[in-house]
Amino acid sequence: MDALISVVQVVFFLGMPGLVLFGCSRSKVLDAISPVVLCYVLGIVFGNIAGLDTYGVDPNAVMEPGELAPAEQLTETIAGLGVILALSLLLLSTDFVRWLRLAPVTILSAFLAMVSVVVVSTTAALAFKSFSDELPDVAGMLVGVYTGGTVNLAAVAKAMDVDAVTWGVVHTSDVIVTGLWFLVLLAVGGRVFAWVLPPFKKAEDDPDEAHAEAADVNEIGQARGGRITVKDVLISIGAALMVSAIPLAIIALTPELVPQLPQGWQDVGQGVDDNKTSIAILTATTLAIALSFVGPLRRLKGLYETGDYLLLVFCVAVGSLATLTRLAGAEVFLIAFTTLVVLGSVGLHVALSALFRIDRDTTIITSVAALYGPPFVPPVARALKNREIIVSGVTTGLVGLAVGNYLGIGVAYGIRWLGQFV
Repeated sequence: MDALISVVQVVFFLGMPGLVLFGCSRSKVLDAISPVVLCYVLGIVFGNIAGLDTYGVDPNAVMEPGELAPAEQLTETIAGLGVILALSLLLLSTDFVRWLRLAPVTILSAFLAMVSVVVVSTTAALAFKSFSDELPDVAGMLVGVYTGGTVNLAAVAKAMDVDAVTWGVVHTSDVIVTGLWFLVLLAVGGRVFAWVLPPFKKAEDDPDEAHAEAADVNEIGQARGGRITVKDVLISIGAALMVSAIPLAIIALTPELVPQLPQGWQDVGQGVDDNKTSIAILTATTLAIALSFVGPLRRLKGLYETGDYLLLVFCVAVGSLATLTRLAGAEVFLIAFTTLVVLGSVGLHVALSALFRIDRDTTIITSVAALYGPPFVPPVARALKNREIIVSGVTTGLVGLAVGNYLGIGVAYGIRWLGQFV
């Protein structure tokens, strides 16, 4: 019976993202909801129907606090592999050199967006630390997702050994809060931001630059929209395994072989599985960034798409861990905390942009790239009636994937350390 459940799990986790993507390609309603949300919701439904949180075929078995049932252990394994492989592919396919050539104002705005979420998350976590012992990790997860994307939220959660219930509540809160804010941005964001920010200046006096920008947009569209073959997927997975070989080996090592935190930081790192998961995530991030500068490797067809698919596999798997019995004890406070971080970081970003005289469109598109990631950039650019900012927003969002893990894990450890003095 346990073996059958395991087979059903694997088939469901690996196959459901494909069905979701097919449905989104046929339905504008499903596509508007987004594959990430659909996969997470379907995972929740599957986990509750299948009863993955029960201990195998023995209903009388009693689990120790924090212990996972066998089906949940398999889910954790699939989710962990999905995070590292997806992260490797998404970063490997990013052209960081292009981002460095963007206008200084775009880079400045992206930097201010990252600073804003770090400052607000850290301040809020320290101010309300008495409400929840999990706030340092939650703040790190939110910094990861609001500088990069869902894959960073997942990576930071794995690195900090966050339990499935907390991950589910934070992710659900993120979906609700950012979903509502996205609707506000599309509806009235442009007009509201224009009250405090200067207008965008188009490069009408440089036709060559405008032509190059249009070419870049077409290139991105072709790269994301072409047909991906089985061969492309297998090559992409091979590339991900190449990047992830060392990080996966680190996870397999015994704790004694993994470097520990510096003297005096033991209490700060307590409960993080001897730091080996953190080291593995950061190693995968660093290797993928380094190899992305190898042009032929970065331009392999299907890297981004395969990474995106593996991210959806992760969403289905983690969603299945959010069973009602576990979510019943979740803290409502985390939803309010997420709302505070989103609105607070956006408000601080806008204030800093006004201080540095950054235009409305650049501020909005870099904020969207930070909060939501590259897929949400084109719709906002269309709402602003400004195609020139698409490449800047997409590339900035991809760069956010690279720094999200460093910032998220760093903030989590930093808040734990600062919490000893505040």
